[in-house]
Amino acid sequence: AEIKKLNSDLKKSNEEHRKDIKKLESDIEDLREESKEREATNNRTRILEFGDELLHGVDYSKEHFDSVLMTISEYENYCSTHPYYMNHVAGSTIKYIKHIYQKRLEQDSFL
Repeated sequence: AEIKKLNSDLKKSNEEHRKDIKKLESDIEDLREESKEREATNNRTRILEFGDELLHGVDYSKEHFDSVLMTISEYENYCSTHPYYMNHVAGSTIKYIKHIYQKRLEQDSFL
């Protein structure tokens, strides 16, 4: 009888641990998603600021453009896999940055 009770207690304890582990796994996944969304938001901010500075006549080297283009790729990849993420504010700026990049590339007019 004592062994049965001990086994029953161990079984309950294991089930509780499994539930706790599943909850932790879920919490970790939620944190990962929050982190990815925060990174996307930071990328969007960088893109918008870069585009705004271009509009105000700030010149950038090709390396700066290449860096922001990588940021744009990361941002667009995130948006394509997260359709509910609000990304409508950056579309025009991204087109503008790519247009200016292409124009400067063709004219060899980077800093």
